[in-house]
Parts: sequence; structure tokens; C-alpha cells
Amino acid sequence: MLSLIQQSIPFFDNISNLTNFLLVLLAATIGLYSLYQWLLPKPIPGIAYNSQAAKSLLGDAPAMVKEVSATGEFRVWCAKQMKQMNSPLCQIFIRPFSKPWVLLADFREAKDILTRRKEFDKS
Repeated sequence: MLSLIQQSIPFFDNISNLTNFLLVLLAATIGLYSLYQWLLPKPIPGIAYNSQAAKSLLGDAPAMVKEVSATGEFRVWCAKQMKQMNSPLCQIFIRPFSKPWVLLADFREAKDILTRRKEFDKS
């Protein structure tokens, strides 16, 4: 059986070449998959998010661009995201390979963060 494989594939003139090729192929596959997983958006635990966007390297950007090009309003798309997730606090993945944006639609909580709390960046 081994001689049949060696005759049909001349590059692999011995089993060690075939083994080396398969090991390199396996390492490249694992490396590319690890890079893909590392580049995926990382949601903040406990905050609502679009699960489809978390599985895409571009996140929510394609849906946002489509909506903004049709309506011309970024705020409308953000409001639709809040309504779709049925939560006053949600996160969106606008910029690829970066941290998520957190949207807050609760007036009392927003006022508390902006006036009383020191641990939040207000920019």
C-alpha cells in the first residue's frame, strides 16, 4: 500500500516527506484558526450584544453601513439595535479588531455615570 502511494505521488518519495508536509499543514491550520479566534470581537460579559456580529471579523460594521447609507442616520441604527436586543444597555462592534461600544438608553443611569461616578471615562 505504501509503495502505491509513493508511486502515485512522486514528491513524497518517502514517508518522512509526507509526514513533514502533513505536520506543516496541520500547524498552519491551527495557527490560522487561532489568529481568527483572536481577531474576533470580544463581548463584555453580562451586556447584551448581537451574537451574529460576535462571530464576524467585521462585527456590526456591515449592517451599520447598510443602514446608515439608506437612512443617513447613525442614531436610528443605534436605536434599532437597542430595540432589537430589548435592553437599555447593549454593546455594538463598530470598529473591527477593537473594543466594543456600549450604548446606554437609561436616563437615570446615564445621569448617575456622568455626574457622580469617577470610574468611567466620559468621552
